[in-house]
Amino acid sequence: MKRLYPSRNGKPAFLHVFASALVLLMPLAGWFWVAGCGSGSDSGSDGGKTWTVKISGEADFRSLQQCIDEAVSGDTCLVYPGTYPGTVRYKGKTIDVQSVAGPEQTILDGDYLDQDGQGDDTVVRFMDNEGAGAILDGFTVTNGAATDHGGGIYIEAASPTIGNCIIQGNSAAGDGGGVYCFGSTARPLIRNTVIEANTVQGEGGALCALYGSPNLINCLLFGNEALRGGAVSARQGAAVTLENCTVADNQADEDGGGLYLLHSTATVSNSILWANDAPAGSQASLALQEATEATRLLLRYVDLQGGRAGVVGGANDCNASPTPNPCLGIEGTFLQADPLFVPFDDELAPAERDPALGYYLSQEGDPSTWSPCVDAGDPLQIIGELGVEERTTRTDEELDAAAIDLGYHYAVVE
Repeated sequence: MKRLYPSRNGKPAFLHVFASALVLLMPLAGWFWVAGCGSGSDSGSDGGKTWTVKISGEADFRSLQQCIDEAVSGDTCLVYPGTYPGTVRYKGKTIDVQSVAGPEQTILDGDYLDQDGQGDDTVVRFMDNEGAGAILDGFTVTNGAATDHGGGIYIEAASPTIGNCIIQGNSAAGDGGGVYCFGSTARPLIRNTVIEANTVQGEGGALCALYGSPNLINCLLFGNEALRGGAVSARQGAAVTLENCTVADNQADEDGGGLYLLHSTATVSNSILWANDAPAGSQASLALQEATEATRLLLRYVDLQGGRAGVVGGANDCNASPTPNPCLGIEGTFLQADPLFVPFDDELAPAERDPALGYYLSQEGDPSTWSPCVDAGDPLQIIGELGVEERTTRTDEELDAAAIDLGYHYAVVE
């Protein structure tokens, strides 16, 4: 077996072959392309047009923003490999934006110029009531430097679908270095995505949710830094869900190395919280400023370093009567054991390894050396419902089966 893209997430390589063949056949069908002013093709997933984007030309557009500006809801923007400078805004359109070759070859780089008119260098914006049909799939989002919130992706009163992405190396002067989710109607789905090495002066190095309800499925959050909530901050009625996620090696200067909750709820299932660091609440911090507001952390089948002691407010059990506030609720298997992470590329010198490949679970050779997170998930969880049936936690890349493993699952290909 080998990886789809040289390292982590992505889409099957046959898409690239298909798209290349399509390019060759278009002239035979009487279609003519002019870089920057193309007419698209009538092959969108919802019956709309499919537009092509290639930084070097030879496509309908040279930039993704040009494609979005021309497209209408129901259209698809198919983006070829390259580094695309500038910022992007969906402008309320239900558009499916797909890369041909995956995140490591298709990069949205906010370090160059402002194309969406906002002027603060957030790379991608969803802030015009976009729904789940507004899709961003298969991109690296990097070098955002927001003067306010949301260095990589800013979501306000919108519910886009973000998948198979790498959100890396972004920063914000406010909150949400990787992703900022604002508003009670903001319910984005983020799946099969790595959020790494983002920094923020405020809260939520990887993700900050204010009133919003983001749902993260099979995500890896590591190496992020913040004042509070090294990985995730949820405040003021936010409801965050993490399913089959690994939250590791994040850092907060004050509270909540992994998670910081204030008057909010986080539900964490089939996941790992490990090796996060903060002066207060190395793995999580449950804060309370108003007695009439609730702060809840609910864990289902989780490996949590330090157990309740790793959580500020964790000694309060949500199952007690009356329910204390803040509180930590636990259901199913509750591990407090080293997950035994192993790198996929351990044949390389440590300095040459891809850090995102460092969170596989040891499960080769003698079973006594296997990670305790193997088969430790919810026994009733159907793997296919999470979309990880073609993914693995193993360095030999055997697919997960039986009871689901805890934590992030990596993509594989035959």
